Amino acid sequence: MKTSNHTLKLQGSDDLLEVKHFPEKGHCHVVAQLNEETLAAKASDYFEAFCQIRTRLERSGLIPICNGSSLDVYPSGMCRDMGAGLSAYRLYTDRKPEMDDLVKIFEVDEPLKPSTVADQRKYFETWAGIEDAVNSRKKWWQFWR
Repeated sequence: MKTSNHTLKLQGSDDLLEVKHFPEKGHCHVVAQLNEETLAAKASDYFEAFCQIRTRLERSGLIPICNGSSLDVYPSGMCRDMGAGLSAYRLYTDRKPEMDDLVKIFEVDEPLKPSTVADQRKYFETWAGIEDAVNSRKKWWQFWR
């Protein structure tokens, strides 16, 4: 079992969030330590498990500052299936994502737009649903699922 560790800054606090992720019994686990509080989640991929942690942090007005919390970053189905959701695409409204747009969810790459889980999902749904020219993007996204 390989564990990876990350230290993330938080929007809304000067505290640091210590995050570790690891596979166990067919699930992806994310454990976050904030001061004395431990938050743990498991899901079919790390992005989803991290979203569970983020949702709990949001109740206290906190947003982790990393690619996985950026408004315009979202994993394709292939990222989730083949890469366990550790990578996701930075989304652009004027073009389809390319390999160069892949980012690691626990790293920080500029530009970064920290957001809530709900806003991030809404942005993705809007991005995927734009009419006409984007229909080809939708087909591309479905292909990668």
